This record gives sequence, C-alpha cells and structure tokens, in this order.
Amino acid sequence: MPPRLKTGTINSGTKSSFRRGGQMRMSGKPILCPIMHCNKEFDNGHLLLGHLKRFDHSPCDPTITLHGPFFSSFACVVCYKKFVTQQQYKDHLFAKETTDDGHNNNLLPQIIQCFACPNCFLLFSSKDECLQHMSGKNHFHQSFKLGDDKGTAHPISFPSFAKKLLISLCKDVPFQVKCVACHQTLRSHMELTAHFRVRCRNAGPVAVAEKSITQVAEKFILRGYCPNCNQVFVDETSTQNHKQNSGHKIRVINSVEESVLLYCHISEGNKHPSDLHLLLDQSKFSSLKRTMSIKESSSQDCSAIPKKKMNLEDKSNEGVVCVQKEKPMVKTWFCECNQRFPSEDAVEKHVFLANTMCYKCVVCGKVCEDSGVIRLHMSRIHGGAHLNNFLFWCRTCKKELTRKDTIMAHVTEFHNGHRYFYEMDEVEGETLPSSSTTLMRLDASSFILAVVKEKMLLILPYVCMLAV
Repeated sequence: MPPRLKTGTINSGTKSSFRRGGQMRMSGKPILCPIMHCNKEFDNGHLLLGHLKRFDHSPCDPTITLHGPFFSSFACVVCYKKFVTQQQYKDHLFAKETTDDGHNNNLLPQIIQCFACPNCFLLFSSKDECLQHMSGKNHFHQSFKLGDDKGTAHPISFPSFAKKLLISLCKDVPFQVKCVACHQTLRSHMELTAHFRVRCRNAGPVAVAEKSITQVAEKFILRGYCPNCNQVFVDETSTQNHKQNSGHKIRVINSVEESVLLYCHISEGNKHPSDLHLLLDQSKFSSLKRTMSIKESSSQDCSAIPKKKMNLEDKSNEGVVCVQKEKPMVKTWFCECNQRFPSEDAVEKHVFLANTMCYKCVVCGKVCEDSGVIRLHMSRIHGGAHLNNFLFWCRTCKKELTRKDTIMAHVTEFHNGHRYFYEMDEVEGETLPSSSTTLMRLDASSFILAVVKEKMLLILPYVCMLAV
C-alpha cells in the first residue's frame, strides 16, 4: 500500500535533496538549504527545490540576509553625518558652505540603502536587523582596524554604489560543493543526489568558496585621504610619501564606515556607477585579444618608399619616408599564426578550436565543440535548470577549466601558435593570401560539420520516437 501524505506536507512529484522522498514541508518557518555553509533560506519547498536544481550554493553571497524594502538616507562624505531627506542634506551643505572644510553645494551625497555587519559583511535592510544578527552571532568585533577606532563595533552604513560593487565582486568568486567524507567535488544537484544515495550515505555536502565576503570587502579599506588632490591611499607608506612630497594635510581614516564612504565618493567621481566591471581587477585574463603597440600599428599605416624613387633633392636624409595612405581602411583580425579573419568572433572561434578547447557537460561528461550544441544537450537531456552547468575542456592537456578567464591563462601558459589575436586597419579591397584563405575554409568546414553532427545526434532519438 503506498504511503499516505503526512499532515502539513505536499507532494512535489520529484525527489528532493539527497535521500528523502518527494514530500515538501509547508510550515511558517523558513527552510534552510541543506548544503553546509550555503545558509540560504526559503519560504517553501518549491523555492528550495528550484535553488537546489540551480546549484547556487556560494558561501560568498552578502545578500542572503537582505530582505524587505529599502529606506534610503543621505550621508555627507566630509563630516559623515546622515540625513533622512535630500532637502535636509542640501540645508546642511548651505549651512556649512562658509566653513571652508570641504563642504560645498556641488558635493553629492552617498545614498545609504543597507547596513553591513562589521565582522562578516553580510548586508541587512535595516540597522535593527543588523544589530540583531551581531548580537546572535557575537559579531561585535571588527574585521578591519583603522586609525584610533577602539570603540564597540556597530553596523556599517553601506552606500548603494558599495552594495552593487560588493555583490558584483562576490558573484565572481569561484566556489565548489564537496562531500565532507571523501572530499569529492560535486558539480550538479543530480550528481550530488546520486553520490549520497550510493557512496557516502552517512555524510553530507559542504560549499567552499575561494574567498570570504570579508576578504572581498577588503577592497573598500583605505588609510588616508587628501582633500586637496581628491586622492585616497590604501596603506600608510603611500600616505606618508604623499604628505612629504606635496606638503598637503592628509586626513587619516579612522573607521571602516568612513573608508567605505570615501571609496564610493572617489570611485563614483572617476567612473559611472553602471560600469562596475571597470572597477574589477584588470590583472586577470578577460580576453584573448591583444593590443598592438603604437610602433607596430604605425608601421602598418604607412608605406616605406625608397628616396631614390621619389626624386627628392635633399640628400641629407637617408632611409625611407612614410607616406600616409589615403585609401579607405577596414578592420581585420589576425591570429598569432598570421591567419586573417573578417570579424572578431571568427578569429576567437578559430583560436578556441585551434587550442582544442571544448565544452564538457558536468552531469554526463559529453564533450561538444559548440556552445549552442552543449546548451541544447543540457536542455534536452538534463532539463532546463542545467543550461549553464558545463565546464571548458582542453582535449590536448586533458584538463577541466571552470571559467573563461582561466582558459585564457591556460592557453597563454601551456599552448603555442594560437595564444592570442589582434586587430589591424588594412586597405579595403586587398585579397587574402591563398594559404590563409584555404586554412580558413578548412577551419570553417570542419567546424560546421562538427556542429551538424552534434545536432543530428541530439535530434535523432526524437525522430525515431515520432516514427514509432
């Protein structure tokens, strides 16, 4: 006889996390994600199931405690006072205009939308919620000590700009879900469920991130500020050097809240808030594209003409003369192997295939050469929740790469011949060399054949079903 539904549960029709049946609790209390260190809570089982299928268990997420509406306030970056309305802030600037201490009518406020715990940097919609969290977790000690700030830690007023940047940076932090017993990396909810049903029945999963939220938030920490130059300093050495060289009076930053406000003030003044990607570290590989030096590009834009052929009378200058071409120019892309391509997408695809880079399904291990094919595979075979659940796979080195920027680093370090491409302006109408054209056609034809083959293999089972 089939088991009956228990009171307060509903049947989801699918099996939930790990070894439990398909019943979901309906209670007033939030349901905590069963992955250790994920710490996300959900109002019902359906939301939890969707979260488990998305496999979004990063411990480096400052928004898990950010609930409810925002109540904005306006902070002054000179005296750090806060005002409920923008009119009160304008009145404050008008009253302080004659003090000559940095207040002026053009000084923009920092809009405070949330508060951060000074210990773990989780974000909260209100100050009371943050204090409640600090009391429950005993987070009344600060992660960063600045200046002479020796008082009791309190919630940090977090501007809108800082909130957006912190969330953006934390999303880029890689994480893994592992078994606490055998430490095997589990890459999908399906793989996780099968692992704890078959292998480690008495163990559980844990989420591990490369960085904590506090380590990411260290980007906001500053040590000094020069009002004359409108410049900030991240360490005491640079602060003292600027003070000695310029003779300016440096304002020492004494609290994390002051540091965050000044960081946002300087960053917003230099870059638009919507361009958050400009504030990310530029050291990591973001593209296979290389920028040509001025010397290289200028040598391509002018023709070297011997002076004898120009019949110039002045014989004091020897060598060649550069004459600017007046013909219309078109952009052309070149691989390191000197092959020429009509678009950036074409050359990037060439570099990708030349380095034997593929897409690998983390659920079944299937390898495809086209991103569209692997997404179709994930959708048809493993369900829509797994569309992005694939890795990059180097066939030459037999190595898995988790992110696109790691591909660039891997290709640059371990491969030769097709490590980068660059862009140049050429005279319109010039034909491609025959060898380059032939190689391009071969690459294009092999790529098209591979895509067609993959798609036919995916569609064939459905055609057979219809025929039956």
